[in-house]
Amino acid sequence: MLFNARKRLANTYAHPNFFKFQRGDWKAGLNVKTFEANKSTVSGGITETITNLIPAGCLLLGMVGKVTVGIVGAGLTTFSVGIATDTDRFATGLAKAAGTTFGLADVGAHTSLLLYPAATSVTLTGDAGVFTSGTVHIVGYYIDLDPLITL
Repeated sequence: MLFNARKRLANTYAHPNFFKFQRGDWKAGLNVKTFEANKSTVSGGITETITNLIPAGCLLLGMVGKVTVGIVGAGLTTFSVGIATDTDRFATGLAKAAGTTFGLADVGAHTSLLLYPAATSVTLTGDAGVFTSGTVHIVGYYIDLDPLITL
């Protein structure tokens, strides 16, 4: 089934943060959702962590972000966005200037959707130096499934 977000289709329910699909007498939740966070980079370390930002049981479609307040830090020139075990999973070599954005075009070698069975933290990692100030806004898009029930 093709989905057009501007046109309400039969058996499709729109919500500001997700869509639900229904087929016949069965109701199944294929939910397309978002998560977001603002992260102030004030730790004084080389890594900033947004704890459990990626929800458990989701199929991550992608992540976008923007430096909303320029990042400052001694020795810091660029940074990456990822997870603890893959620090540049979502973007690498990002500038610290306000207005810098990232999205799917900035993903490294990862070309497939990513399943997260457990809630997962997102990390901002400097190439060198430390984070002392600045803010990054991150939005992720993902799918999760509700249990199948009959109506």
